[in-house]
Amino acid sequence: MTGPDRTMRAARRGAAVALLVGALSAVLGATYAHRVAVDSAQERFDLSGQRATAGLEQELQAYIDSLHQVGAYAAVGPVKPPADVEAFVRETGVFERFSSLSGIVVLRRVAPEARADFLAAMRTVQPEFTIVGLGPLPPGAPSYVIEHHVPGALDLPLFPGLDVAAIDSVRTELEWRGARGEAGAGAIQDDPSVRRIAEQLDAPGLTPMLEGFDFFLAVPVDAGGDAGRGETTWVAAPIGGFDEVFARSLEGQPTDVGMDLTVNLTGPAVTDASVRQVARRSDPPGTMADAAFSRELTFQTSGIDWTLTVWSSPTAADPGPVPLLVLGFGLAASALAGAVVLLRGVGRARRAELARLEVDHERVRAQGDVLAAVTEAVALIGDDGVIRAANPAWDRLCGRSPAAPGTETPDVGRPYLEVLAEASDGDLSLLAAAIERVRSGGTARAEMDVALRTDGTRWWCSVRITPMEGPPHGLVLVHRDVTDRRNAERRAERRASHDPLTGLLNRTALEHQVTGAILHAQGREGYLGVLFVDIDDFKALNDTSGHAFGDAALRAAAARLTRSVRGGDLVARFGGDEFVVVLAPLESVAAAEALADRVLRALDTDVRVGTVTHPLSASIGLAVAPVAEVEQVTALIDAADEAMYRSKRGGGGRVTVVQPTLR
Repeated sequence: MTGPDRTMRAARRGAAVALLVGALSAVLGATYAHRVAVDSAQERFDLSGQRATAGLEQELQAYIDSLHQVGAYAAVGPVKPPADVEAFVRETGVFERFSSLSGIVVLRRVAPEARADFLAAMRTVQPEFTIVGLGPLPPGAPSYVIEHHVPGALDLPLFPGLDVAAIDSVRTELEWRGARGEAGAGAIQDDPSVRRIAEQLDAPGLTPMLEGFDFFLAVPVDAGGDAGRGETTWVAAPIGGFDEVFARSLEGQPTDVGMDLTVNLTGPAVTDASVRQVARRSDPPGTMADAAFSRELTFQTSGIDWTLTVWSSPTAADPGPVPLLVLGFGLAASALAGAVVLLRGVGRARRAELARLEVDHERVRAQGDVLAAVTEAVALIGDDGVIRAANPAWDRLCGRSPAAPGTETPDVGRPYLEVLAEASDGDLSLLAAAIERVRSGGTARAEMDVALRTDGTRWWCSVRITPMEGPPHGLVLVHRDVTDRRNAERRAERRASHDPLTGLLNRTALEHQVTGAILHAQGREGYLGVLFVDIDDFKALNDTSGHAFGDAALRAAAARLTRSVRGGDLVARFGGDEFVVVLAPLESVAAAEALADRVLRALDTDVRVGTVTHPLSASIGLAVAPVAEVEQVTALIDAADEAMYRSKRGGGGRVTVVQPTLR
């Protein structure tokens, strides 16, 4: 075979190889572009669900807070005439804001031994007031008597004095929730006691009347034992749905997302699914079964569990024309490369070699164009960790303008981790370990978040690491901005662990953190201490100056308390006007007493809001024990609580110190 023939044969083989490699590159590029588009759509969908959940939590909490406001007005202080309660409800505008609110019922829990005192108190404003029961109650069971009824969208024939405790679903729900201090949601559909009461009273219209609303919300109010009327008042709200809450919380959400809000009712089983589904938005065509994405999210407000089901339209995962464009461009580029090989192959061996190099150049250019079509920052690195190629979005991630068309990024040839460290705002050791696991085959893929800082702004980037088909072997690293998701997670964590009024740790977060503090202190000398702080006469302050002043006083007390303790001490709002400080290890009991005295002096001050000034003082209990004896801090908290009550019985404004025996 002559030299030219061998050259032509080699050229044909080279052209075929170039065409095949180009086609495979085009298919891989199109597949990758499709995957990126679907992942982006999934992330947008997940973000919509998170925003919807946050909006619903806020609106539902506002709903419950509005009911609590009405209950606090009706229950706390002197007995209110019905006209005053109704006027207060109208002034709050609660019915205008929540159109699904069928009415507001103020129920008083009255123990059997307190009925006489309760009747006497109520007859001071309603002389004809009497208790009318719907049926017999279990022995020793309390009554749930209507003090006030303000009708809303549904005018139920309820009247003051009606005892609804005979309705099993109502009584059991309120007793169970009341023991926990939580709000509740229940329903009376399918409650046998409703039909039994209707038969006993010969009132066939009672059942449809009581079942005229879907479910009810019940919000507890601590009445403080005022006027001998019991200690707990419930604000019951018959609800016909939450459409207006749903619509208001979802303003600005994408129209291609459908949603169902479901309340997880307690009490007797409810067979009617429409009762649990309290709101729906189904803007996109099709149903959840046809959706490209769907997700079920659960959350809780004041003890009530809710489920939000979110689904997308069937076309939400459609990647659009980008994958097809990438595929077409790659095939065209591979065909061009094959043609160049054939044209270059008709000359001598040297020209054939030059043609092969030209094909390599064209293939690399085509792969670079595929990367350029991807909007996310992508870097290809070899097994040695050195960057082989990157797209224009990579340059933007590093805080500079993209390289000119046809030129490489200046980072090609540099170690990937070295380049990323220049924009990093944290330690990259975990990312380095993840890259090594994927490179060595320890895991098929990895993804983690890293903190970056470009142009003076700190943001979060998710790095997804996947192997690159070879040869050449290496890794594909895709970078996506996840700052919004990280911020949402951080806000959710803070809401779960901090008191919204004072910004201090809440009770649950304190219990979690103090366990670690005890373990850290074990084996050390010294003492552990707990301060239990109660603001003196806070209820009187609230009654005389109003809740806004009371909230301001609590915020001021929290600030002064925080400033008066040490940096390592844990400060939490335990509830109401009570605060707890878990002291880091101390050298002596005297050191703990000195710290308690400093807190007492810090809280002995005046609080001023506008033109109103009120003096503050506190009753403090201090419990101290050697570190070696403390296994559970709850024993110290209980001892400090008891010591605080001794301070309060002694007139307040003082510290009582105890050293309990824990072993």
